[in-house]
Amino acid sequence: MSEDDKIYQEHLPVMIARLFHLQSEFWIRFPFALAGSLTILAVYHSVQDKRFAILAAMIVAVCPLFVFWSRMGRPYAMAGLFVALDQPPVVVPMLS
Repeated sequence: MSEDDKIYQEHLPVMIARLFHLQSEFWIRFPFALAGSLTILAVYHSVQDKRFAILAAMIVAVCPLFVFWSRMGRPYAMAGLFVALDQPPVVVPMLS
């Protein structure tokens, strides 16, 4: 593991705690849980057909790995949010 990876994976929660003078585990994990929740909304809004948007958001919401990342305070939840926000709107062809 490179030094840059180690900073983001192991030290990001500690840096957030020090920045806001937080002592509780809840407040250390909260930004990552919020990012995970906002990812569901970002995925929903990135698909133009609302039926597929609901399906895509549900898949993200129940994906065990993504839920785990959001609960454990890992930076992958924030990465997922930034990727979902960066995606252009998806147009799903209509299936007659």
